[in-house]
Amino acid sequence: MTRELDFSAIFTTHSQVEFLENCLADFEKQTHIHVNVQWLKWSTARAELVKMAIYRHGADVSEIGSTWISDFVAMNGLRSFTPIEIETMGGQQAFVPAAWMSGKTIPDEQIWAIPWVVSPIIIAYRRDLLQKVGVDEQTGFQTFQAFRETLTKIQASGWEMPLALPVHRSQYSTLHNIGSWIWGAGSDFLDPVAKQVTFHQPAALAAIKDYYDLCRYFHKDMVNQQDKTINHSQAFWSGQAAVTVGGSWLLTSTPDSVIVGENMAAAPLPGPSFVGAQSLVVWEHSRNAAAAVDLVKYLTDPVTLDSYTNKFDLMPARLELLSSSRYTVKPHSILALAAKKGRSFPAIALLGLVEDKLSLMLENLWGEILASPESELDAIVQNSVVAQANRLNMILSG
Repeated sequence: MTRELDFSAIFTTHSQVEFLENCLADFEKQTHIHVNVQWLKWSTARAELVKMAIYRHGADVSEIGSTWISDFVAMNGLRSFTPIEIETMGGQQAFVPAAWMSGKTIPDEQIWAIPWVVSPIIIAYRRDLLQKVGVDEQTGFQTFQAFRETLTKIQASGWEMPLALPVHRSQYSTLHNIGSWIWGAGSDFLDPVAKQVTFHQPAALAAIKDYYDLCRYFHKDMVNQQDKTINHSQAFWSGQAAVTVGGSWLLTSTPDSVIVGENMAAAPLPGPSFVGAQSLVVWEHSRNAAAAVDLVKYLTDPVTLDSYTNKFDLMPARLELLSSSRYTVKPHSILALAAKKGRSFPAIALLGLVEDKLSLMLENLWGEILASPESELDAIVQNSVVAQANRLNMILSG
């Protein structure tokens, strides 16, 4: 008798939908478990998943953003994976460390999610423009100081947009980008026991100021009075921006400009990269928990995952796949290195609230900074960051 499962996945492209549905048909042949798929959109997925957690009804297995996990744990919405189940999937050592940590709660260390696909933050740049100004690709982004010097040389050459960064309507992009500056300074967002935020302490605050000071390399029209903001990735793909910072998708999408396609390259950030992940969870309300775990095991199996990620140029969360021949040449070798050495946010209670409020504050900071004289940057950053940290610490301690 065929059993049934419901699986919610986040819609990307029609070809990925078709591919996954073929995979699930193969899973049914192997296990006699039929999988009904609910396709969610990234813009509304989190809200739809919250409804599943609140009403204890919906999918048995879901694809989920890694930073959302702790919210659903706090709602008692997820079923944790047992040590035996984890071992059958290869154990903790089989997965990208940062992605694995995002599914492990502090301090009980239960595992609530299995990493599926990862996307580390990297630097994307135009190789031809670095050569033009005499910058060595091997050292041009090696330190934060070298990063600035490279941008200064590009700017001095007359290039109007040395750098494009996410500014407005960027969701969590500024937060994820700025992690490398904070971690690279030896600081962190949270204290070791994740009870207080620490991003307002001197080293972290200085790193945040350094990140925002990169606006000196923006095009004068990065933000204008009509609020028609320049999309940082589009600016890079179209050939306007020489350098940008963002997820691995910057290098796996087809650029609009032929010359960009021929010359785009990647470099690791000077500090640890934030590693985003799409993970798989089993809901507590599932009446077919054993079959749901079987589905997670199938989707994260090296053979299935390798086929899926290769076809769509995604990054698998399994270390053995990131060590394959595909990831020994650039730019994939850079992406693999960033993923392996990167970091993530711990799955603490109220992480969603901290992430939302901090992300909104960091995004709003751009508006204040770009509308003010350059000399006021330090004061604007300090006032906003310290105030937000104090508010969050009151919430976390209460």
